[in-house]
Amino acid sequence: MNSTLRTYGAGIGLPLGAGIGGTAAVVTGQSGELALLAGYGVSGGLLAGAFVGQFAENYSGAGDWASRVFGVAVLVSLLVGTALGLLAAWSLDAAFANGAAAGASAGVSLGVLLGGILLTSARSGERSGRERPDSAEQ
Repeated sequence: MNSTLRTYGAGIGLPLGAGIGGTAAVVTGQSGELALLAGYGVSGGLLAGAFVGQFAENYSGAGDWASRVFGVAVLVSLLVGTALGLLAAWSLDAAFANGAAAGASAGVSLGVLLGGILLTSARSGERSGRERPDSAEQ
């Protein structure tokens, strides 16, 4: 189960980042720059998802594993979203404070979804008892 969490995190982060980046573009009135902001969302989702998946893999034996993974997902996504919001504001010649606020809210949304989906997929694999591709006996 463990090494697939990193793959799940990166795989989940791609479409979630694209969706949240596109939604942020429409909500903030930047529909003309939809591709740019969706691209920033994809890169942020990939970065946050891979990091959170690796974190989940490293701390999979901890007693409070679920709360750690969820907290790190929200925190990392908040930081990545804020940084990408600043980058988007710079790219669009907008106010940095507005870009940081929009990026932070998009990052928190990504973190909640990313953490929830990662935890659900890890727990459903444990409950069903099915073998993961990486857990083949050697």
